Amino acid sequence: MSITYGKLDLVHDKEKHQDLFREVFGKEMSPELFAWKYQDNPHQVDHTSCMIFAAKDGDRLVGARSLFPGRIFYKGSWYAGAQAGDTMVHPDYRGRGIFTALLNYSIQELRERQLNVLYNFPNQNSLPGNLSQGAKKYADIVTAVKILNPLRAARREKQIHYAFPVLPARAELPAPNGYALTIETGADPQVDQLFFQTFSAADISVQDRTGRYLNWRFGKYPNPRKAYRFLHLWHEGSLAGYAVLSLSGNGVGELTDYLVLGHDLRLFNIILKGSAAWFNSHKASHLKTWYTYPQHRLLLLSRGYLPKKSKVAFVTRFLAPVPLEQAPWYISMGDTDTF
Repeated sequence: MSITYGKLDLVHDKEKHQDLFREVFGKEMSPELFAWKYQDNPHQVDHTSCMIFAAKDGDRLVGARSLFPGRIFYKGSWYAGAQAGDTMVHPDYRGRGIFTALLNYSIQELRERQLNVLYNFPNQNSLPGNLSQGAKKYADIVTAVKILNPLRAARREKQIHYAFPVLPARAELPAPNGYALTIETGADPQVDQLFFQTFSAADISVQDRTGRYLNWRFGKYPNPRKAYRFLHLWHEGSLAGYAVLSLSGNGVGELTDYLVLGHDLRLFNIILKGSAAWFNSHKASHLKTWYTYPQHRLLLLSRGYLPKKSKVAFVTRFLAPVPLEQAPWYISMGDTDTF
């Protein structure tokens, strides 16, 4: 039987999508995670199929590709875009061109909806297919890793996992005179002002980091095996920076996302120290983050964060000429599609 392509029927094929996800990725896509990831995205433009494209052999779902609508800010203007993710082809149907067909179908949808840019974080297996279809590699992702506790790190190497941590909803951390560090479950409303102050005139492309998006992405994430907390850096009552901290049962802490006013190194140093102190208090073995902003790399190295090349790249494909096409990107772990 020939393969047919179309948009996913959320009424009849949602469970088939979850089954295919389990078959391909070896983990569950719960109904709550599906709803949060595809339907509740504040930038969702397709409330019928959630921009999920399907390959079917008769009634059998054998492939799927998703686009996650988003927006990119550059020099005072927003540009519509989408991130590709959750591309799946059933093992019995690989090598039949399904990956390429789904990619082409999704590109057509982007053009019809006038979305300017497609961006993605493919692994080594998916990267050649992305490049052959017109994407350009912007960067290989490098992770900065710091061992917080050698004994706990050794236990982790032996696959001895910790119990999932119970994290307090709020806390205060030590901070230099004139500053305050607080832990919350949601992003403070002042993150909008911080975002626009830092990026409005900067020659940097950045995905949405306003409060509405951050609170959906991290504050409402429905996975009980991973917890996020917002670290806020205050100076004289104003928000000078934030970080998104995550901790899971494997004992590794992640500085998932961060932003400090004007990318100031001194402010970033306070964020780093506060993050390490918080993770230490919850017995994390490692702390890792991405080299998000180039000028922060030397500070990370001086603080014992060693570079480790990942198996992930960041690629872009512009579907129409836009001013941000040649601009550098501000990228963090929190920008990936592997929610």
